[in-house]
Amino acid sequence: MNRLIYITARSISTILIPPTLFLFTFVFIAFYFESFENIIPVIGTTLIFGVIIPIALFSYWVKTGRVINQDATNKDERTTPYLYGIILYSLGFLLLFLFQTGYLTMVVWLTYLLNTAVILLINKYWKISAHAMGVAGPLGLFYFIFGVNAWPLFILLVLVSWSRIYLKCHTPLQVALGSLYGFFSVYLLLTFFMNYV
Repeated sequence: MNRLIYITARSISTILIPPTLFLFTFVFIAFYFESFENIIPVIGTTLIFGVIIPIALFSYWVKTGRVINQDATNKDERTTPYLYGIILYSLGFLLLFLFQTGYLTMVVWLTYLLNTAVILLINKYWKISAHAMGVAGPLGLFYFIFGVNAWPLFILLVLVSWSRIYLKCHTPLQVALGSLYGFFSVYLLLTFFMNYV
């Protein structure tokens, strides 16, 4: 039974990594909010700068021992991935700007860039759950768009939070604050940019 619980927790943690929700988010935005000619540029930019390169780099760092394991349990090992994340998100933002994608796309991408910069600063002193933020951010977006109908993502957030605690990757406080920061930072930034800028 314990083995089954571990496999379940590990599967959830592996499948619902931040790039997975990042891809889901921008595929949704591309099909529902972008003009037809911008669908491929948005999805392509997302795949390259938000999924393929980050996963390839992280896998390389784990393989070469720069990161101790797939959970990056050592706080200091997370600095390099976050730095590269800022660089990649900046390049992606520039590309989306050149493609003249929609305002919502640019704003949501910007929230990821800003949040990665903030989590880099937080990581200097404390380890916060990027997994929880990776689900809570899209939850903030979908709550902004759909209100309480975004509840299925809340279930994913609960599952991810449980898996990270069960695997001893994070404390309940690290997961809770990652969830709260991920949700409110995206929701409030969207509210500001979409209504006042």
